[in-house]
Amino acid sequence: MIFSKATIYGIRAMTRLATQPVGSSCGLREIATAEQIPPDYLRKVLSELRRHHLIRAARGIHGGYALAGNPNQVTLWDVFRVLEPEPELESCLLGHDGCDAQSDCPLYEDWQQVREKLLALLKNKTISQLAENSHHPHSLPGNAA
Repeated sequence: MIFSKATIYGIRAMTRLATQPVGSSCGLREIATAEQIPPDYLRKVLSELRRHHLIRAARGIHGGYALAGNPNQVTLWDVFRVLEPEPELESCLLGHDGCDAQSDCPLYEDWQQVREKLLALLKNKTISQLAENSHHPHSLPGNAA
């Protein structure tokens, strides 16, 4: 799996929030149920996203979570950087000490091509774009129908 569970859940939760009407919020249990995410795990993920100002939270009867900014300006990379503190993108796929042109890794050049495409996807795909396609049950990473 390229993404950790935290990143997958974070992307799915943010996408769910992006589908809500502007100015409204969504409760933790509502997100957890809709996205089939364990509520305790989701609480930790949402807390981290809130701490990094990607979402906001309000307490009380009409409280819940909402995106902190425009979903057109939040990329998957923004979520990835928050929830993947030590991304494995720089590591050698075969476990060698380094992943550079001088390494012995026979997969180095192939991995660099895949890595560049993955980084381009993460940096260019927005939460808004995922939300636009979220009506398809298989459109979100890890979301099984």
